Amino acid sequence: MRVRLTKNSVTITDANQNNLDIPHASVISINGTLTAGRAITGLKAGRAGDHLILINKTGQTLSFTDASASSDAGNRILNPGTLTIANNRAGEFLYDGDQDRWLFLFN
Repeated sequence: MRVRLTKNSVTITDANQNNLDIPHASVISINGTLTAGRAITGLKAGRAGDHLILINKTGQTLSFTDASASSDAGNRILNPGTLTIANNRAGEFLYDGDQDRWLFLFN
């Protein structure tokens, strides 16, 4: 069975991202001209069962901070520590409605 994923993009500024507002799609390219790696502490718009692939197109490494209080509780990401996505690589996330958190599956 073949599943068609929808794609969109978001451009970030040269700063850490709290409660990153992501467009509604399954695959998101994260764009931006960054001078250094940046942290993403949370992703908006999570609903139970949402599945998301983020592609890093910033030219730098993006870090995803575990359960950071810098983002609203329902937007936080649960990781075994801080995880990263290198430039031109992707990471996969699932929104767990029981925990009201994004789970970083793998990259």
